[in-house]
Amino acid sequence: MTNNIIIGNIISFVAAVLLGLSCWCKNPKRVFVYQFIENLFLSLSSIVFGSYSAAVSTLLSTAKSLVIVKGRYTKKTMLFFAVTIAVLGVLTNTKRFIGLLPVIATVQFTYCNYRLTDIKGIKWTFIINLLIWDVYAFWIKDFSSGIAWAITLVVTVVSLLTIKAKEAAEGQTQS
Repeated sequence: MTNNIIIGNIISFVAAVLLGLSCWCKNPKRVFVYQFIENLFLSLSSIVFGSYSAAVSTLLSTAKSLVIVKGRYTKKTMLFFAVTIAVLGVLTNTKRFIGLLPVIATVQFTYCNYRLTDIKGIKWTFIINLLIWDVYAFWIKDFSSGIAWAITLVVTVVSLLTIKAKEAAEGQTQS
């Protein structure tokens, strides 16, 4: 078990680096490319950690990212991915309630990838998603992902607060 934790964390660290790269990226398609590769590594680490519901959810999210990059993410594809992730995630769950967290987070993000277009809504979605994944990561001892997601969470909250402060300042200027 200890070897799996070490190997899983090494693989998750590679995924964390890819997450960092996606956060710095300015090109939306390139963001999804980094997330595509990140998800492959996260799927592998989930298998090493014995969390098959997370592996299935992340693999399907990887396929979803590819569909988004190709510009083919429609309501039908969103529904297909959301339902497939939910069903297969529940069927492959080996971790009781904690094993459902990746399924919940992935379905939530799948829906919001389709529905939201404003930056504040996207950031709130990301915050909720990161909170869910962080609880899951630390529970299964995936410290590499947990730390990376916690840092990303803080950066996203600061970014959201910066947007709100800018809007408030612009509102006072216009008054």
